[in-house]
Amino acid sequence: PPRTHILPSLLKQCMPFAPALADITELCGFLTHFYTETRYPGDDIPEVDPDDIPKAFDAAREVKERIEKLVSEVT
Repeated sequence: PPRTHILPSLLKQCMPFAPALADITELCGFLTHFYTETRYPGDDIPEVDPDDIPKAFDAAREVKERIEKLVSEVT
């Protein structure tokens, strides 16, 4: 599989096995901004809106919980 940190791309690879995760696609897209753009910046370091920080924590928690729930159901 291709190596990537782009969460919607990773989620897309999971869809054939876990279609119930489709509803976290938007959250994954939102979170990708915080990792990919800050980890691999171009000429400019992206600015993060301070108001987005709690939203990012909530989104990360939701994604983590959904994936953990799915994993616990199949193991």
